[in-house]
Amino acid sequence: MKLFITIFLIFGLFSANVLAKTDDMRVYEGLVLYIELMCSKGNDNNDSCAKSIKDLDKQYKIVMKNLKAQNAKNALKDHYFNFVNMINSGSPLPDEIVLDYTRRQNQNLAKHKELSTRLELETK
Repeated sequence: MKLFITIFLIFGLFSANVLAKTDDMRVYEGLVLYIELMCSKGNDNNDSCAKSIKDLDKQYKIVMKNLKAQNAKNALKDHYFNFVNMINSGSPLPDEIVLDYTRRQNQNLAKHKELSTRLELETK
């Protein structure tokens, strides 16, 4: 039930904001949402997630070319690199205790939310 509500809210927020964005930015945001939902929690080693991250990289380059404002480009770059790092560090480190892993993931998620908000504001 919690997953359903999360998906509903994410797609609801996503669809409400896409009207003001370019098609390329919509595709980028859709890939981010897909990867966030399907490739987090330590599932980053499967082939589908690896392909999705490669697709995100291609889309990142397309969006970066189309953005005009330097602040928007900086926001996209920060968002992209932080997001890929967050996904790639989804698995617990060797000898990492649960509390430290949870703390690290919460910090990653907070930073991702901050950069997502910044990206949204800069690309309006």
